[in-house]
Amino acid sequence: MIGQRKKIRNNFQMQNTKCYLKYVNEPNVFIYLLYWMGLLEDSDTTLQTRVTHRIVLAIFLLVSLDVVVMTVLRAIYDSNLRELLICMSTYIIALFIFLEMRRKRKILSIRLRMLQENRPHAEKKKTCNLFYSICFAHVIPIVLHACSKFRAHTAWFLTYCNPINDPQNQVLLILLKGTANSILYPIFPTLVLFFLCMLCQRICYEIRRLTSEISNVSPKECTVSKQVDILRRKRKVGNILNILQNLFYSSSFFICMANFCCCCTQIGWVVGIYGLENDWSMLTLFFLPLACSVSSLLACLWVVGGLPIEMQAFIKEFQQKIKHRLMLRGREDEVKLGRRLDERSVFVLSGYDIIHFKRSSILSLAASVLTYTLLLIQH
Repeated sequence: MIGQRKKIRNNFQMQNTKCYLKYVNEPNVFIYLLYWMGLLEDSDTTLQTRVTHRIVLAIFLLVSLDVVVMTVLRAIYDSNLRELLICMSTYIIALFIFLEMRRKRKILSIRLRMLQENRPHAEKKKTCNLFYSICFAHVIPIVLHACSKFRAHTAWFLTYCNPINDPQNQVLLILLKGTANSILYPIFPTLVLFFLCMLCQRICYEIRRLTSEISNVSPKECTVSKQVDILRRKRKVGNILNILQNLFYSSSFFICMANFCCCCTQIGWVVGIYGLENDWSMLTLFFLPLACSVSSLLACLWVVGGLPIEMQAFIKEFQQKIKHRLMLRGREDEVKLGRRLDERSVFVLSGYDIIHFKRSSILSLAASVLTYTLLLIQH
């Protein structure tokens, strides 16, 4: 009996694995990335993938430890201790994001499966190009570090205050350690945020499709059975939204905090640069991460903040269609569906119930960044 149960469980796992591998084998760079980093439930099925994501975890841990050691040593020679601590915190937060996504890999797998059942995934070419653009944009500062006239000082800082005289070794060290640091932050959090935005865009598409379907139906054709069918499909979308909230409940908060800290430190350092006006590489080096962090925050609030707007438009269209049908038939027994829908609150994704992702929060976020940056500079 025990052997039979074990056989059934193994067969179920094999079928589940084949389902995921079939999904992973699609030409989707994001699914490949999640699979090989151990962020999917079936990432532990083979020895190769287990070794790969453990190597990734070891690299992230070593990078975090390296950043902590360099921050402590640099604090001895640099008076900007607050900026250094905030900069160090971005890497620690990025490590938390990876561990949290790793812990919720089963929920992420369920989420992808539900989307696959609702609408087969089709990756567009511009999405893939945007993925590579994100990676390339964060590699530029590493090259600028190697080309700057402060290359020797950067190499001295990366080797724990040990001087390196050979220029080739300096460039090689900056490229290697800079790439490892950039993978942990900002590349990995930015890609997670981009993945969140892709999921939200697909959900918005499903909601807009329901809204369009209701809009195209005449009041006479909007029968009770049609209303129940629309609400049933809307409930499926609601289940996906609940899983999305559970999946990114903490990760979204960490991503916003990391980008917020980066914005504050970059603005603080840019304001404090007085002797680098003639060094274009250093100026670009400070402004480019600032632009990337600001873009990430804006994209998060704008794309994720579109969910409540689409849901509100759906509810408004649904209630308006029921009112038109009531005026046509003069019966109130069908209005209960609209009232029940009105009682439900519009879904708003939140991070730890501290940050609520709405488009109306963009101006408050900009004011917060400027306020905390001024406090950081003054004190």
